[in-house]
Amino acid sequence: MGYTNVASHEKYDFLINKEAKSLRVNVKGYYSEADRLKFAAEYKKICDSIKPSEYELIVDCTTMETSDDSMVEKLGGVFVIYQQTGFNPIKVVKSKSAIAHSQLRKAIKNVGVPVEFISE
Repeated sequence: MGYTNVASHEKYDFLINKEAKSLRVNVKGYYSEADRLKFAAEYKKICDSIKPSEYELIVDCTTMETSDDSMVEKLGGVFVIYQQTGFNPIKVVKSKSAIAHSQLRKAIKNVGVPVEFISE
């Protein structure tokens, strides 16, 4: 059994593999504040349907684009939420954009959330 797409939007996909105990979030493009709020609501709904402490979280940022400074700070906050939700481990697939990847690393480092950066 593989991943099942449980929510799609032009900016993200949430996929669950219940057998492997894995939640995969594919993050796409540039995020506005409205996109961030939609994402957060969908994330909460999905987390309510599983037990996050039993799951790994894979955040695929391959096609994520650069953000303005205010969104970079909020991006760090999203990783704090991932950690507080209980996912262990949290893995991040590197962005194809060197600038977006640098912003992502900085945001995560600033909030002190332990993640593993992976390539796929």
